Amino acid sequence: MEIFEYAILCDLASHIDALKASGGGQGWQPSACIELLAGDKADGRAVFLLPSSIGTTLSFQTLLARCPPPAGIAVFGVLDPTLVGRPDARLVPFEEYAEILAAAVASARPHGPYVLAVHGSLGLPPCWACAAALANRGETIARLVVLDAPRPPWRMGSDAVA
Repeated sequence: MEIFEYAILCDLASHIDALKASGGGQGWQPSACIELLAGDKADGRAVFLLPSSIGTTLSFQTLLARCPPPAGIAVFGVLDPTLVGRPDARLVPFEEYAEILAAAVASARPHGPYVLAVHGSLGLPPCWACAAALANRGETIARLVVLDAPRPPWRMGSDAVA
């Protein structure tokens, strides 16, 4: 949803109310959020890269190019539902948003154990909540990985670790 299309706040609020009333994502399937980034879809081990604050998995592209997964491991990207036909996804309570992400992950692999990864600290709360939603379904979370900014190239103080 492009908020700058609405010059007046009450117009934006009316649009949001209309989305909520219409069900926003009727007919939408959680599998729309899943994209295979590397490896094979066959049932085997999988890693799910959850969306960063911008809603995509673009931040993982360089990492995957430099460090492709070993054979037998599939890497799935999970896109923010608002980008793939669920415009109301960020208008629902946070726990419901986490359930939407969990449903997307389960659409690619119905059962764990799950390895979830996220890039950047802003993506961590939805990733953590998605892991909790999967755990509440009785699934096992093998790992929750947070990749953030690299160590700066300069040293800070005389006792800095190289």
